[in-house]
Amino acid sequence: MCCGDPKPSNLPHLLACNTYLEFLMQTNDYAQTPLAIESHSELLTDRGRRFCLGREIASGGEARIYEIADDDQVVCKIYHPDKLNGDRERKLRAMAANKPDSKNVCWPLALVNDSTGKLRGFVMEKVEGEPLSSGIMNPGEFMKKNPNWTRRQSVRLVLNILEEFSGLHKKGILMGDVNDLNILMRPDATVSFVDCDSYQIQGFSCPVGTDAYTPPELQWVEFRNQVRELNHEAFSIAVLLFKIMLPGKHPFSHSRGGSLTENIRQGMFPYRIKGRTTSCDLPAGHWRFCWSHLPLALKNEFGAAFLQETS
Repeated sequence: MCCGDPKPSNLPHLLACNTYLEFLMQTNDYAQTPLAIESHSELLTDRGRRFCLGREIASGGEARIYEIADDDQVVCKIYHPDKLNGDRERKLRAMAANKPDSKNVCWPLALVNDSTGKLRGFVMEKVEGEPLSSGIMNPGEFMKKNPNWTRRQSVRLVLNILEEFSGLHKKGILMGDVNDLNILMRPDATVSFVDCDSYQIQGFSCPVGTDAYTPPELQWVEFRNQVRELNHEAFSIAVLLFKIMLPGKHPFSHSRGGSLTENIRQGMFPYRIKGRTTSCDLPAGHWRFCWSHLPLALKNEFGAAFLQETS
């Protein structure tokens, strides 16, 4: 037996043994193996809609994404069995009950259960677009595909991104892991936010982060246990916007500098702002001219985000 050989009169010992057995039944080794899910599997949303999965269109470390056989407007994200736990289920339910107003945020529209009633994933809007990282932040290739793109369109792109962030923040939602992979852009400068199930909402933290977008005070922090504040997100957004206005160039990249994380921690922002000198060397190339053509007000806003003494 799991706790030795207890006698019938040894009630406390039996209770301890039963508690241990219940714990074992909840672990992956002892729990019932979840039903295998693949293309053509039939699932049920929490709203009572039955549907069949279509072909698999993407796969990652946490989940697979499938088309839905009879609906080309939405897709279904199915988690790998070992990536679903009680905390994630509670967070997904909180997200499904608190949807942003924008359709450009790929939020859980409905939760998805298998035939046993076990939560397996969610349905979300199907969106098209290219990640910022391989779009405007890769200017050489981007301009080959979009030769008529102008700075005016870059500004429109920035405004569209800010509008989506504003809508999230008004609902108390933070993206958390702001980076150039989880925002898709299109040739008309519209955007979609993806990978939204990691967002911070209602006390559920965003468990991941990207060092190059993380403010100095959160470098090396365990994000799973960190509740981010709006000012943390503001720093990350400023990095993102800088890399759009100076396409692909990180604000803390400079000649003879350390790594990006070291430069962020030390506040080594190399671009000159009126009334402030810097010992950092600008990165080689045309970046000083890109910076010099930005409006003074925008330069000051970047300074306020990256240099605490200028705020």
